[in-house]
Amino acid sequence: MCCIVAISWVVARPASATVLHVPADFPTIQAAINAAAASGDVVVVNPGTYFESIDFLGKSVLVKSTSLIPSGTIIDAGGNGRVVRMVGVGPNAGLRGFTLRNGVEGTGGGVRIEGSGTIDYCTIEHCTAATFGGGIWATGDAIIDQCTIRDNTASNGAGVRVAGDATISSCDFDDNTATNEGGAIDVDGSVQVTDCFFRSNIATEGSALRLRGGTSTGNRLNIKLGAASVIKVESNATLANSEIVGGDVGVDIVQSGSTATVQIINCSIAESETALAVDPTLAITTLVRNSILWPNTTAIDGLNLPNLSVQYSDVRGGWPGIGNIDKDPMFLFFETGGLVLQRESPCIDAGKNFFAEPYGSLDLAQKGRFVADASTADTGFPSAAIVDMGAREVQGEVRYVKADATGANTGLSWADAYTDLQDALDEVNGTPSISFAYILIGEGNYKPDRGTGDRAMSFTIDRNMWLVGGFAGVDEREIAEADALAHPTTLGGAIGAAGVEDNSFHVVRVDGGLANADIMLRNVILQRGNASGAAASLNDRGGAVLSTGSTVHLVDCVLRQNEADHAGGAVWLDDLSFVHMERCRFYGNISRGTGSAIHMDGGIATLRSSLVHGNDSVERGAIYLDEGAWAFLTCSTVADNVSSAGNTGGILVQPNGLLALHSSIVWKNLGTAGTLENQNVRVLGDVARESWVEGSTIQGWSGAFGGTENNGSNPDFVAALGRDRVRGTSDDDYHLAAGSPAIDSAFLVTDQMTGLPFLDLDRVERPQDDPNVPNGAELIYVGLDRGCYETQRPPCVGDLNGDGAVDAADLAVLLGAWGTGAGPADLDASGSVNGADLAVLLGAWGPC
Repeated sequence: MCCIVAISWVVARPASATVLHVPADFPTIQAAINAAAASGDVVVVNPGTYFESIDFLGKSVLVKSTSLIPSGTIIDAGGNGRVVRMVGVGPNAGLRGFTLRNGVEGTGGGVRIEGSGTIDYCTIEHCTAATFGGGIWATGDAIIDQCTIRDNTASNGAGVRVAGDATISSCDFDDNTATNEGGAIDVDGSVQVTDCFFRSNIATEGSALRLRGGTSTGNRLNIKLGAASVIKVESNATLANSEIVGGDVGVDIVQSGSTATVQIINCSIAESETALAVDPTLAITTLVRNSILWPNTTAIDGLNLPNLSVQYSDVRGGWPGIGNIDKDPMFLFFETGGLVLQRESPCIDAGKNFFAEPYGSLDLAQKGRFVADASTADTGFPSAAIVDMGAREVQGEVRYVKADATGANTGLSWADAYTDLQDALDEVNGTPSISFAYILIGEGNYKPDRGTGDRAMSFTIDRNMWLVGGFAGVDEREIAEADALAHPTTLGGAIGAAGVEDNSFHVVRVDGGLANADIMLRNVILQRGNASGAAASLNDRGGAVLSTGSTVHLVDCVLRQNEADHAGGAVWLDDLSFVHMERCRFYGNISRGTGSAIHMDGGIATLRSSLVHGNDSVERGAIYLDEGAWAFLTCSTVADNVSSAGNTGGILVQPNGLLALHSSIVWKNLGTAGTLENQNVRVLGDVARESWVEGSTIQGWSGAFGGTENNGSNPDFVAALGRDRVRGTSDDDYHLAAGSPAIDSAFLVTDQMTGLPFLDLDRVERPQDDPNVPNGAELIYVGLDRGCYETQRPPCVGDLNGDGAVDAADLAVLLGAWGTGAGPADLDASGSVNGADLAVLLGAWGPC
């Protein structure tokens, strides 16, 4: 059962209460109820199937099975009337731990409750009502808790028809079908529906819920596509901390007979044809707060809606209102339907606390609601610990590491930061209650051995966490405040004497397992690991990063001067790993075997806007793909790598591997034999099946790889060997020179791999169209360059309003500033706007 929050149901029963056993004392459940004399008597039923219908006869007794697992104790009405009748009972009456099935009645085919009474830990299935409540018909202050209600049918409220002050909590509603409205629940009254999961229920309207009053809090509603509305609202109602997925309409607010207010607070509505539909003729006021309406074909259906107010919400296509945004929320669509925000989502810390506070301190997942997050800037209100938009709050504790901190060494602030990164890792890896942590690392050099000289010690990660460097370590709270150039953060393996012989085998080892898919290293330099140990312990591979069965992201990292005896001078991954590398630079790494930069024994690796240059292997490849390995390179550059004893210096793919090369450059990689093309890229298996090359430049291009818009044209780097003329050093410059044929010539790529902004290695936004370079084929992403760097768009002199052209609108701006001092209209930077500036503008007249 999903999203369960147990509601304690403790009832004071008289000391003289009688316990009646079925079938030991009575052959049927009804016979035991008939014999019960006092309020508080208990009927205990052993496992088995009981073919009967039962009536509490107005008695406040508890009827329970011997187990809270309902599948073993079944009451089957056999299609001959209702399964359970609870009418006129008091609050001590209850039904617990049964499966109820095959009830048929005009209302309440499974259960009819009038007044008080509780039904919990039950399954109600395959029941039918001609009108209301296929599974349950309930009025008064009934409680329905921890139940599964599935495969029931009715005209309205196929799962439950409920009125009065009833409560439904922690229940699953699956595959209930209403021929009219309210597939799972039809609500009429001040009913509370809390922490329930609705999946694949069907109705003509309100496939999950039809609300005429009541509150729906902390629910997940998932509907079969093609159904009408997921939730139909007709009067006062509140939806809070809920996810609504699918359907023609997520929330449909329709005609009401009186003035009413509908509130949608901290909800996520996704993958509906229309997220929210509001009838403009209604007297209903609709308030949308801290919510996400994305992705949907239409976010809000209706124009000129005077009674609709949207604030601090993410609405696809935009909507007026304070704090609203129109940005991809970056959902992780889990198989279970959870709309979890990726870290760095613009919806994090972007809501308003005032709207969320009346609905408790917990989110849909029963985790803390007001959690400050380090991955995004605060855009909500008021400050610090701002609620996220949507149903789920991104969770993450923060620990601080700073080499020269002098405080209490607790890691809880910059002043009291841990001085050793290992202390932070020990805390997070060893504390089960920390589900995720940001470890923010101040400028400095950190070594994994704690001063012991133990080469086998690494910075080991086996839990979800981000290690982020680049901080001054003063008062920064968010990742956006990091500056890796100003505050270099190095994780290094040079733990002993000069030379590499006693360096750490691995700088970082990631053993996160399949359950930990949110591991990242960012803004760090990984250097001087030397994997020269025993093969049995994997200490002969992965000098910088060793990944075993893990998912890890390397973002804005430098991996340099690492070594390995067997494979993967910098990175080695096994057949169960996924490693994504975004804006990373590999240089000066050495493998005395294969894969000087990256060796894949299997698994999946992706590189985007990354640079692999000046790495040396004895055998083959700066990037080596063994059998079963898949590598995807997009907008990356692999150049000037050397294999001293192997045929291929660039990328080598063994049979049954897969290489996808998009919008990338592979150039001047040297091996010992073969064509220039094979020295750069070589696929030893079926080339057509095991490679996919599009819009890329490969030295010696022969056409053997097929694909579209590929060539062997010299990309014309600015200074590949740098000023020192030494391959594989920090000053090597692989920017594209002016006039390079790689400018504005790349093939279409997308940014869906990670959800991170699509930037080049310099963090310049891509693409930047160069107006002096004609764009290539029809399918080319206009303005995108091949390789890891994007040539920045030249400034458009005279374009004062930024519309991409110099025209009358810009002339008006200049004339409006005539005679003033320096400013944007001072095109010649003379300190005043005058005729000279007019001449510059007229000289630039036309499109940029």
